[in-house]
Amino acid sequence: MKKSNPKTHKSPQQTGIAVSRVSLATSTRQRLREEIQTGRWEDTLPSERKLAELLQVSRPTLRAALQELEEEGLLEKLKRSRRVQLQTVQGVKTAERSGRIVLLSPVRMERLQPHVLLWLSQLSDILAGRDQLFDLEVRHACYSKKPEDALCSLVREMPADCWLLINSTKPMQQWFSKEHVRHLVIGAAFDEVNVSSICVDQRSVCRHAIGQFVRRGHRHLAMITHHAQFAGDTEIRAAFKEFCSATQEPVRLTILEHNGERPSVSKAVDRLLAMRERPTALFSLGVQQTTAVFSRLLEKGIRLPEDLSLICRDDHSILDYFSPTLARYRSDPRRHGLQIARAIRTILTHNPDFRITLRVLPEFLAGRTLEAL
Repeated sequence: MKKSNPKTHKSPQQTGIAVSRVSLATSTRQRLREEIQTGRWEDTLPSERKLAELLQVSRPTLRAALQELEEEGLLEKLKRSRRVQLQTVQGVKTAERSGRIVLLSPVRMERLQPHVLLWLSQLSDILAGRDQLFDLEVRHACYSKKPEDALCSLVREMPADCWLLINSTKPMQQWFSKEHVRHLVIGAAFDEVNVSSICVDQRSVCRHAIGQFVRRGHRHLAMITHHAQFAGDTEIRAAFKEFCSATQEPVRLTILEHNGERPSVSKAVDRLLAMRERPTALFSLGVQQTTAVFSRLLEKGIRLPEDLSLICRDDHSILDYFSPTLARYRSDPRRHGLQIARAIRTILTHNPDFRITLRVLPEFLAGRTLEAL
């Protein structure tokens, strides 16, 4: 009987193994690329042995993936290690970099909220470790209805690798997108498709808050908010209406607005209390607003939670001193600083048209202002 030549004939099992090995090398390369671009390894990669253990792949599979990343220019092979080459990723050249990250703000540092200062401190430390400068620039003209000229002048005067935008307006976000300037909106974006942003997951917070109220028997809910609609406030209004209409039992919703000043907040609370069929649960946006709401309710003799349940969307260390304790949502500002730093690194490893959207899930603190009817 004629023997088959093993060099020219392969069994189906052998063919299957060969196909799976190619697929595994491709997936390994993709995972390595994602880990590098999100800043997991700042300078050099771990040894091949450690990487193989971490990724749960064989050394030959790992080496095939590493070689492809070297050919892409993402890695540089040294004598005993591989160095991350961020300056060549996606065609981004070192010569194009200024080494500076700039936060564009409508107010000076001393007027920023404490939680913002905390994540700024964390971010500044991380950037310093990367030899990147960090600046804060206050330009009121950039927050006008027509900021185009001011933004053009600013970007020319102060070259930056990436701009961080807080309290940004829709025209500002549109300009950075249109001009292909690397940026990261800290907060909700008006157009997530064309703008890079990192923010609290407003829809999840909204859905959770409504669920907390409804499970406790509340069927008439109220939301109090500033009439100037930032992207996040617009999003959460729409989500609150959507989820109220989607509950199994009918839920009525009342939205009350104010102009940001304490007297206006007090008047909004008075309107709520004057309603013939008064809401039994209130969702308040913003720490300063909630402080004014809380004190006005106490002035009017409203007991929390016996007469009205209250949840605040945001958090601040001052709220720890409220009595009764306030139900609210808390995000770790230091972790937020780390997330922003990773997002910046990802943006810098791609071309200016790259967009990233990150949603942060806060922790719910069930204070005593939330009780059953």
